Amino acid sequence: MKTLIILCFCMTTVFATEGWVDCGGSSLDNQLDISGCPRVPCQVEPGDRITITGSGIAGVYSRTLAPLVLITLAGIELDITEELGLDLDACNGLITGDCPIEVGESVVYTATGTLFDLPGLSGELNVTMIIAGDAGRDDPVSCGVVLFEFI
Repeated sequence: MKTLIILCFCMTTVFATEGWVDCGGSSLDNQLDISGCPRVPCQVEPGDRITITGSGIAGVYSRTLAPLVLITLAGIELDITEELGLDLDACNGLITGDCPIEVGESVVYTATGTLFDLPGLSGELNVTMIIAGDAGRDDPVSCGVVLFEFI
């Protein structure tokens, strides 16, 4: 059993995505893994299915969790969460922990979405991924910015 635990820890460390930016939130010791992307910029194209797994230690109590995926195009912030096909109740995506989350609780969240074709979208784009709790998106539980390169 000890070998399995060590192996899982090493695999998580090896496969974590490098280069993403923590943009705040109350959780601590955050890790992020994006399928097929060992380091940013993550190269993607429309139709790709991407699984994102985030982990951390909850810094606040929250009854609810909601994912938000935001991009800015031509100076306009767009919420593309629904377009990606994500479950709007992030509690359903917890594979470790459950809602309500408690302070100090270890949580692991995973979600899979499909990239859609947005006319004119090419090149590099910062994507902000937020897990909002009871306090909403302006005081998130977790926030990460990842540079994607659309090819």
